[in-house]
Amino acid sequence: MAKLLSSGHMSVSRLELERQEVSYTYDTVRLIKSRQDVNVYWIIGSDNVPFLDKWYRIDELMKEVTFIIFPRPGHPLSSVPEKSIIVRNTVHCGISSSLVRERVARGRPITGMVPESVESYIRSKKLYEKI
Repeated sequence: MAKLLSSGHMSVSRLELERQEVSYTYDTVRLIKSRQDVNVYWIIGSDNVPFLDKWYRIDELMKEVTFIIFPRPGHPLSSVPEKSIIVRNTVHCGISSSLVRERVARGRPITGMVPESVESYIRSKKLYEKI
């Protein structure tokens, strides 16, 4: 997750990777904001927009973050959260986190879809094997 620091620079947070318990976006954002006065931007693909209403404490989350939404083929943007930034004119590579998770769960390779270090981490921690 990226966060914009008060200095105008952006950094990536590893909080969700380091948490041992179930990680809800709302809780992660509140933790970040309790530590620093920053604007938080949450990056999602347009394939996730229809499911936002299912996210934990989504109404409160929408007040806390600005969503950056990347269009995905086959997932038009019919309705988006108010404070959203829609990224246009992007190159679609056809790889999504959902696709990576699904392939891992089915025992399929993800080589070339993610960096080698990410694949190694996913395999060593047995992430997504039981979706």
